[in-house]
Amino acid sequence: MPLTAWVSRLQREHLEILAQTYQIETTGTLDELRHRVKQHFLAMPGQAEPPTEPEPTATSDLGSHSKVMNQIRKWGCHFDGRDPLSFLERVTELQEEYCYTDAQMKAGLPELLKGEALAWYRNEKGEWNTWLDFTNALRRHYLPRRYQAKLSREIQERRQQPKEPYAKYATAVQTMMRRAGGFTQAEKVDRLYENLRAEYKLYVRLTDATDLADLAEQAAEFEDITKAQENENRAEKRKVSTAAATAAEAAPYDRTTACWRCKQRGHSRFECKRPARKFCSQCGKDGVLTRECHPRTGNAAPAEDPTAPRPESA
Repeated sequence: MPLTAWVSRLQREHLEILAQTYQIETTGTLDELRHRVKQHFLAMPGQAEPPTEPEPTATSDLGSHSKVMNQIRKWGCHFDGRDPLSFLERVTELQEEYCYTDAQMKAGLPELLKGEALAWYRNEKGEWNTWLDFTNALRRHYLPRRYQAKLSREIQERRQQPKEPYAKYATAVQTMMRRAGGFTQAEKVDRLYENLRAEYKLYVRLTDATDLADLAEQAAEFEDITKAQENENRAEKRKVSTAAATAAEAAPYDRTTACWRCKQRGHSRFECKRPARKFCSQCGKDGVLTRECHPRTGNAAPAEDPTAPRPESA
């Protein structure tokens, strides 16, 4: 067992007692506390002695195994051959939170794999002695050849897309950089800034972005300003459109320029896509059909009715 592997099995209350014993800060999340305890014992290996535990009986061991398997099933975390790194990241998070050992995780593989991945497990499991053997084999089998080189190119080429919010862009790039490993905070900031859209760079100042949080804050400020400007422009357009419509309604009716279907100007009844209105196309009077307002006399052709149904073409 690795020097500090037993720390991952401790519940928070035991970790806090251990931390207080060695004067280690106990605040923060469970992961942060566990990390500080591990770092302490790595620096002081002579103190890294796991607490003694009673030897389990056969009955209690069987019950514990069933409980672990049932809990792993309840996670709903499965790998079917797609996106292996996301699976490994998620299953590692769950292992740490539930304080499961590598041996327990290896035993739970039938509940974690399905489909093509489960068939692969059945064929290869005899070659794996540890959980680490499994994770290494999964990477070799499911990650493409020269994965690291491909990932490095993707990080270099991943640009913020049109209309893509900064948060979504940053999450995608930071995920790739975390998986690639080896990036310092300054390098992460430089890479995210380099592939920002041009309009962001006009506002965001790299000299003021000392870390990822500063860069994200400046990008969010720019997006808030842009959104406010867009809302203001839309409101102004609606105001202009309303004023134009009001002016058109107030203008005297002109049958030569008005649509005989909707009474609006700027198009003919053949181009009209607005709802039909009931009005006289000859004088513009509302609420009356043309044939009622201007009935024909003698053999005169009836006036055009903008709302009357038209016969189907042959």
